[in-house]
Amino acid sequence: MLFELATGNLSFRLAPQEHTDTVESLIAKLNAFASGFQNAFDQSGHVSPVYHYQNLVQFTIELDERDCVKSFSNAVPVLLNYLPEEVITFTLSELIHENSKERWNQIKDELKAEDSYETATQLLFRTKYNKVLPCFCSVAKHHYSTHMVISSVTTILQDVLADGNNIQSIKPRKSDAAIIQNICEYIKEHLEEPMPSTRQLALLFGTNELKIKRGFRQHYNTSLYQYYNDERLKKGHYLIQKTDFPLKEIAFMSGFNDYPTFSKAFKKKYSYSPSDVKRETD
Repeated sequence: MLFELATGNLSFRLAPQEHTDTVESLIAKLNAFASGFQNAFDQSGHVSPVYHYQNLVQFTIELDERDCVKSFSNAVPVLLNYLPEEVITFTLSELIHENSKERWNQIKDELKAEDSYETATQLLFRTKYNKVLPCFCSVAKHHYSTHMVISSVTTILQDVLADGNNIQSIKPRKSDAAIIQNICEYIKEHLEEPMPSTRQLALLFGTNELKIKRGFRQHYNTSLYQYYNDERLKKGHYLIQKTDFPLKEIAFMSGFNDYPTFSKAFKKKYSYSPSDVKRETD
């Protein structure tokens, strides 16, 4: 329900279920909250778009042992903006973004070492126009075959306008909210690296700098850089708790150039020093 409200579907309600009294009470409170939220929004004079899910057909790419594309589903050329006759000339290494190549090389080494293999990972694909398409993929090599299969289901949001009982579809496009979410995922996957500039992110994800800045303020109530910094510190805090790595090494693993800078930022956020965190490995 909260996700539906966040994407603009203010009319969404949970149906009554035969659960325990506690669950029924929670459902009633959530529905009351949604109704109050919708009324407040309506009285403010805003018109809320509703985002409906549009699940794209699963895309699949088959590779030979040399990483060359041998076959693919219809969705692949559409998603990557290539003609089918262009896609068939690539290796997968040429279709993915630089920041995914290290992970892909690691997977290829694992594939060579196993008769059968399957894993799930995020890969950043590069479209014909150098945009980034983040996809969570399964990578598999089956018994009695040297070929590899990459498959994924990509979900986008389709904007529609509600007019009474009629819903008018607008041209499907990736919503600004979905783009911001993809940028967040990209940042969290690359915390140990320097953050790209807003301009670089805009070029990578096919948007503009102003939308990125507004999006982070609107959806996360913070700036792009502050989000990046907070995620680095969260990662550092987790590593201190869960591992026995030295604090200086954790600072580098969290994307900081030196321990004093990490320690100062950490203390500012949490009001205590990294050395004060109780380590579960002790």
